[in-house]
Amino acid sequence: MLRAWTWDEPAPATPEVTVKFDGARLAGHAGCNSYFAQLKPGDQPGDLTIGPAGATRMMCPEPAMTVETRFLQQLGGVTKMRFMAGQLALPYANTDKTFGVMLFDHRPTQ
Repeated sequence: MLRAWTWDEPAPATPEVTVKFDGARLAGHAGCNSYFAQLKPGDQPGDLTIGPAGATRMMCPEPAMTVETRFLQQLGGVTKMRFMAGQLALPYANTDKTFGVMLFDHRPTQ
């Protein structure tokens, strides 16, 4: 579950944003809708390319839509996958040339 948008900006507890890696695919909940994208490994360990995300098309009340829009935008700039202090770290670059890292806590599958 997404815990932080960047190192110093916590993500809201609700709506939940999740990510699951499954081979050459990434999927989860973006805040309102379910999403999925193709993955391609890079040349170096942890490097990856995330293809364009597809998602269901439900409209949800705020703040769910704002959370989802931000998450999908940042996901589009992810080029690496790392683990730091037991958290999944997805570094990203925004279109305005700013950088950040989304941090996710592990949640056991049910």
